[in-house]
Amino acid sequence: MAGEWIDFVKNLKDETGALSASELVGLITSFRTDSNEFVRKQAAKVERYFDQLARGEITKVDFERYMRQISRLEEMESLRLSVAARASAQRLANAIKRLILAKVLDLLV
Repeated sequence: MAGEWIDFVKNLKDETGALSASELVGLITSFRTDSNEFVRKQAAKVERYFDQLARGEITKVDFERYMRQISRLEEMESLRLSVAARASAQRLANAIKRLILAKVLDLLV
């Protein structure tokens, strides 16, 4: 099950044939082992939603809504956290915006 989302992302291709899939997979995978529990939980949600999208259990619209919610949660949480933890939360929020919302959603049919 954990590999479904990875295969799904790696099979997405942009106009140059190379979405930053490895960057996205690497970031989400690294967030799974982050020292901050909140960041780890949000990364697990991202993986779960990618898996559900890959299996057709949720729509592109649902997926986008979930990603925007996670991004907003990360931004709110980063305001509460220490400087080191804040960086992790902000990196995940930025990754969701830059890679998922800006690139991945455009490639989904």
